[in-house]
Amino acid sequence: TAGPGWSWVFWVNVPIGLVITAVLMALLPATPPLANRPRLDVLGAILVTASTASLIYALIAAGENGWLTTLTAWLALGAAVGYTLFVIWQRKTASPLMDVRLLVRRPVATGAFLILMATALMIAVFFLGTFYFQHARGYNALHTGLLFLPVALATMAGANLTGRVIGRLGG
Repeated sequence: TAGPGWSWVFWVNVPIGLVITAVLMALLPATPPLANRPRLDVLGAILVTASTASLIYALIAAGENGWLTTLTAWLALGAAVGYTLFVIWQRKTASPLMDVRLLVRRPVATGAFLILMATALMIAVFFLGTFYFQHARGYNALHTGLLFLPVALATMAGANLTGRVIGRLGG
């Protein structure tokens, strides 16, 4: 953002995605015939996407208009109803997007909760840290980004190492 501007961040993933697509096409085996593949759960995808969008807009509306407004309440209710319908649909469809029964298993629920907390903390650190470095300390965008680079690299290395250790030693 220090060079070409903030909008370039939306395009930086295009060449990365093209490289990943080419590598995957070269490494992955040929796809099975269409008759053997499970059907795509379009309704499930629509329900979870709409519910997530409603939840995000509820949080935005709460920030702009307050938590106790009609708009925020309707959006939050819409998200709750949508997620409930998603869970019901996932339990009865032949080819679900996810097996929601996994979420009641203690290790999965614990792991999901820990990932949620770690992600929330990481986002808060990056978001608030950016404000601090740029506004309180007067650093430009490049300097601020470079300050966060060790955290990002350590996170990637830690995730890789953790996956290997868990694979070798178990949970």
